[in-house]
Amino acid sequence: MKKLVLGLFVIAAMSVNAQIEQGSLFFGGSLGFGTTSGSTDNISSGTTTSIDNASTFRFQLIPQAGYMVTENIGVGLGIGYSLNKTTTPNGITGGTDPYDQISKSGAFVIAPFARYYKGVSDKFYLFGEFGLPIIMGSTSDLKLNDDGDGTVDNDDVNKYSSFGIDLSLGVDYFVTDNIALEAGINLFGMDYTSTKSTYTDKDAKNGTISHDSSFNFDFDSSDVFNTGNISVGIKIFM
Repeated sequence: MKKLVLGLFVIAAMSVNAQIEQGSLFFGGSLGFGTTSGSTDNISSGTTTSIDNASTFRFQLIPQAGYMVTENIGVGLGIGYSLNKTTTPNGITGGTDPYDQISKSGAFVIAPFARYYKGVSDKFYLFGEFGLPIIMGSTSDLKLNDDGDGTVDNDDVNKYSSFGIDLSLGVDYFVTDNIALEAGINLFGMDYTSTKSTYTDKDAKNGTISHDSSFNFDFDSSDVFNTGNISVGIKIFM
């Protein structure tokens, strides 16, 4: 670990020529995945019964690419998908049969953006970023009858589309000619969201459909430096 830290300081101390110039390409984005699972043993009168706990799965892949149209202005696009799924065995105990409950949320993300860079030194660059995120996704709660026929007894689905505007400020620090450590602060966000909610009871053969819309604007000058508003990452320039 000490060697790694020392190596990073040596790299940072080297003279570098940042690759922020007209015609440069830059890349970033996010990647994440994870799972949880387990079981609980209940012991009663010397008898052990094992019950599966809720299991989860998450995945996110949103690569980002940009192009410097001038030595100061870059444009780019982030596009990807995120998924979160939770399965609760026997989560619903209505009637004579237990039910497995599956809660799932997924979204496609399309996020064009523009950046303005201002060089402070050979290694440090300040930037302002204007983004137009578009998110199309859905959330659902499915309750599956545990009798083995695979039928969906209740289906609660919310489909939504969101269009927003984001403004952020940040800094890039080049540790090599092509790799920059990046930190950004989200200044404000604004979005309009349209939602269609559908509930279906397939056993009773009925349901409801509702339509909603919302508009949100968020800016708090006293909360700009909250850790939840600060992002840290890496950018690769070519």
